[in-house]
Amino acid sequence: MKIVNIRTKKFSWYKTDHEFANVIDIKSAEDYYEAIKYAQSKNLTCYTLGNGSNTYFRKKKISTVILRNCLPDFIRPAGEDLFEVSSSTNVPKLLRYLYSEGREGPFNLASVPATVGGAVAMNAGGGKTEGLFISRYLKSVSYLCNGKRIEANVSELKMGFRKSLFSERRDCIIISATFRFPKTEFISNPVTERLDWAREHQDLKIPNCGSVWRAFSFPLLRLAENLFRRSPAYFSKKSLIWISNKSTDHRHILKILRVVRLLHLIAFRKCEHEIRIVD
Repeated sequence: MKIVNIRTKKFSWYKTDHEFANVIDIKSAEDYYEAIKYAQSKNLTCYTLGNGSNTYFRKKKISTVILRNCLPDFIRPAGEDLFEVSSSTNVPKLLRYLYSEGREGPFNLASVPATVGGAVAMNAGGGKTEGLFISRYLKSVSYLCNGKRIEANVSELKMGFRKSLFSERRDCIIISATFRFPKTEFISNPVTERLDWAREHQDLKIPNCGSVWRAFSFPLLRLAENLFRRSPAYFSKKSLIWISNKSTDHRHILKILRVVRLLHLIAFRKCEHEIRIVD
């Protein structure tokens, strides 16, 4: 196990600049066990980082031990429409594979730059009206936690609206997930269709981490939007629950998060983040 200090803008899709004091590449279960022991010896918390698609770093200097998912990438047919997929596999890669094999899948995630592990951890999917989440196809997960390897059925993973057992269990790392992807016939390519839709409805050219809030008040977000029109970080013009960012300074995003939280507190309204905030 190697512990490195890195300064980079590549760990979050907000592209903010940070100094990371403790970065460990997890290539095996042994790496994970050693990393957890190291964090415990230093009284530090851990955070498992996939592709950083829903991660916001709240400070310039990050002391949290970053467990970077570098596990082997694979997609393995397991019979009876079942497929075991590595947590490090990119979701778009999985969806291209499913299309080529004539299989159903969560093609509404084709524009999401997440790894399978991250998508499972946050139960990635559409809004409440669309209702298509990755858990629809999920059967079981193999993960490491508390020094043990655990095999869990989807019913044990507390899957909810864009959250799961792993949403706040940052000391766990998913090894692989097993899905059922039934055979189907396609009239058109669902991957390219979703990408075309995303280009029209989402600000993909500007750094962002997708949906920021899972519970919120639209009127209060509209109010906050007006306060940040001239800020380097601002509410996306295409999706109010996205923050678009044109600065490497994380503090512009932090101001938005704090103002939105304060407005909801004053109005006694529920406010929950969907992004994962790391110090």
